[in-house]
Amino acid sequence: MHHPLSLLHKLPEGMDLELAALAEPLAVVLHAWHRARLEGGMRILVIGAGAVGLLACAVATAYGASEVIATDIEESKLSFAQERGWVTGTYTLPRGPRVGGKESLELAKANWATMRESNVVKGRGLEDGFDAVIECTGVETCMQLAPLASVTGGKAVFVGMGTQELLLPVGLSLIREVDLVGVFRYANTYPEALALLGSGKLGDVGKMITQRYPLHEAGKAFEALKKGRDEEGNYVIKAMVGSVPE
Repeated sequence: MHHPLSLLHKLPEGMDLELAALAEPLAVVLHAWHRARLEGGMRILVIGAGAVGLLACAVATAYGASEVIATDIEESKLSFAQERGWVTGTYTLPRGPRVGGKESLELAKANWATMRESNVVKGRGLEDGFDAVIECTGVETCMQLAPLASVTGGKAVFVGMGTQELLLPVGLSLIREVDLVGVFRYANTYPEALALLGSGKLGDVGKMITQRYPLHEAGKAFEALKKGRDEEGNYVIKAMVGSVPE
């Protein structure tokens, strides 16, 4: 595939292609970080521990956040983040039916009411909320949770792509002066992403590539991503296609 030279970014010397493939989701996270004007010392909650969410945890830690709490319904992914030192704590959200609208909002309120009393949150003095919440799922209940879990004057950063129409607690957000920050892809953050990947400051991010498929099995890769599990039942964070010889 040919592209104009002006659209390409040179990889740091010695960087393998698998690690370089993480530059795209990392560029998204960095765009969110800068667009929301996040900074070191902040207490941050990351909702969702998929590829983007895990990278958000890694970036927040590398950039000096004082607390990084990750939450997800999949304990194994939270353990993955904890084992790599990307978080200071984790919280497992309960599994439930996919709902929307007012029903979803009530579920989000209930989730935050329980979460704020947990040891991982209240035990760290975070029951009033986080300085910033980075939402990485696009699931309506999780998107509603983001402003609820933000401290007064905090930021709810929406990275996950949800449906075009959803119900958010805007009135409550306005009263508490919570900034709602929308993020779409990235802008001018590829050089920073590649430099960060090459620096080693994110730790062993290459372990996020949990499955590898030859090109002729690309369909299996997409099916595994859809289900969240591969054919052997192993959880999927990021699947690489084409890295296995045909």
